Amino acid sequence: ANGMDDYLSKPLEMKKLHEMLRRWLPHVTAPTDAVAPSDEAPAPPESKEDGGGDPVDLTALADMFGDDMETITEILKDFVEPAWDIVGEIEAAIQAGDAAGVGAAGHKLKSSSRAVGANDLADLCFALEKAGKSGDMETIETEAPKLRPMMMAVASFIAAQQE
Repeated sequence: ANGMDDYLSKPLEMKKLHEMLRRWLPHVTAPTDAVAPSDEAPAPPESKEDGGGDPVDLTALADMFGDDMETITEILKDFVEPAWDIVGEIEAAIQAGDAAGVGAAGHKLKSSSRAVGANDLADLCFALEKAGKSGDMETIETEAPKLRPMMMAVASFIAAQQE
């Protein structure tokens, strides 16, 4: 009734955006030098450390940006500094005994972590968010010590992608 004909939900995938634009704007043609989104995700770089999976699953960004590793690397780089700022917010809220503050900051870091494929970090932040919203300082105290080391692993992984 208000003129909306379709929508895309987050996280946005470039392939789906391309398909949607083609459906709703069929009269618009792409420039001949445009690169169509790839159906194949780039292979994630080899892990530089032995052990379990990488702290960042690059397929999350590859699903959105195809094989554009330059864009993926730039997005990862842009994630790190604000993420550290939010880790600081969470730690300050814990020091202040502010469960709601932990929950709000946990929500922010959960969302951005999930968007870049830092799924373990996102899961931890979800636990902090949930505990913060329910005022569960015991769970916050249990889970919070994992935050800084996990963020360090994510930041180190991202730094290694730029080498």
